[in-house]
Amino acid sequence: MRLLIVDDTAVVRAALSRMAAERGWKVFAASSSAEARAVDLTRVAGAILDLEIGADSGVELATELRASRPDLPLIFLSAAADPQLLDRAREIAPVLDKIAGLAAVEAWAAGLARG
Repeated sequence: MRLLIVDDTAVVRAALSRMAAERGWKVFAASSSAEARAVDLTRVAGAILDLEIGADSGVELATELRASRPDLPLIFLSAAADPQLLDRAREIAPVLDKIAGLAAVEAWAAGLARG
């Protein structure tokens, strides 16, 4: 199974990719929305999205990904403080704090593996 990880912070991308690889997942790691849009979603079991991807919005990317594949499991990781952005994101998928949420991301990914 493959996860799509989209985060503009290299350290976060690397940590999430390492976590996924240690659990047997293959990873498509993208540093931008443009890179994420180039991924074949039929080969992805789920996506972990940063809420703020450089100048882009993870909410907008999630909307685009779901338009292409409505059943795609998503989760947001963020350090964002904008309450409106967080509310919009929560309407689409769970939002976890980027620092405290890594254990929850592991649990989410394990759930994908179980089906």
